[in-house]
Amino acid sequence: SAGEENISNPEMINNSLAQELFENIEVISLLEGIHPSKNREARDPNVIALVGPTGVGKTTTVAKVASEALLSRNLKVGLINLDSYKVAATDQLETYAKILNIPFRSVANIEDFRCTLQDFRALDLVLVDTTGRSQKDSDSLKSMFDILSRVPNVRTELVLSTNTRDNELVDIGKRFSLFKPE
Repeated sequence: SAGEENISNPEMINNSLAQELFENIEVISLLEGIHPSKNREARDPNVIALVGPTGVGKTTTVAKVASEALLSRNLKVGLINLDSYKVAATDQLETYAKILNIPFRSVANIEDFRCTLQDFRALDLVLVDTTGRSQKDSDSLKSMFDILSRVPNVRTELVLSTNTRDNELVDIGKRFSLFKPE
């Protein structure tokens, strides 16, 4: 509570709000509930696809999550690039995969995606980096949704930049809602 005496002091209000958020927001790892499997034949790998606008850090986030999964949680990890438009993203993700010594594939369509997931069945986790799409490009979003939705058990996470204005966040959230991100 900011208190009566601090109601006109914006810095005190911001500090109180930050403290309240810090105490009440629970941060959950993308890897929550994912464990190394002793019998990979028993189930398909966990598949997490990161979606979001261009430039929010999806590729970097994929690399960081892959590193945590591999080094801190001892998971068998693979990376898939579903970003056929941005060649640099493919190169960047492939470099991360080489550094971590984990499998990597770049796919452009549903058939390649399914085949790669079949090849990656022995893994615990497959992280999918997607093309950054403008929330205003409905056709492009629909195209990516069509690929991701045709593969069972793909969990989608929406990646956003912390410095995005509130009204843009609302718009992005609405437009990417078709992915039903967690």
